[in-house]
Amino acid sequence: MKEKKGKADFSYSEPEFLIHCLDRHQDWAVIICLVGGGQEINTGEAGISEWLASLQKSFPFWEARISSRLNDSEYSAAELINELNTKGQVVFNDNLHLSVSMRSYRAEELSGLIKQILDVDEYAKSTIQRLQGKYPIVLTRDIGTAKKWIKEKSR
Repeated sequence: MKEKKGKADFSYSEPEFLIHCLDRHQDWAVIICLVGGGQEINTGEAGISEWLASLQKSFPFWEARISSRLNDSEYSAAELINELNTKGQVVFNDNLHLSVSMRSYRAEELSGLIKQILDVDEYAKSTIQRLQGKYPIVLTRDIGTAKKWIKEKSR
């Protein structure tokens, strides 16, 4: 709002502002957030943790209905979920978990590999072996090497 609308005194995060708008309803309101791990890719995005922090900070009478799998490390929300849970603001329902990324529904196992690598999971080696030849998987710890490889492979 500060940048796009020129409102210098705007003090809400995007989630807090949206919840605030719906909180004005006399009876009830619902917000549906489709959230994936690692979604904080654009400037100013904070992911599911910002939605939960907004509930904790400003909306004690709202509750979140979430998958218990949001406690996974990729969502960076476990601490907030535990705090909201102790206040009775969380209801867990694993039917709400979207287990297949819409961005990579044909490569679900590849998404799992990325999570395994980031979590330093011992099963990453066997997953890489299963995926060998299906995807151009290259691992490096050198950002220069990674950039060079991407430039060489880009169209």
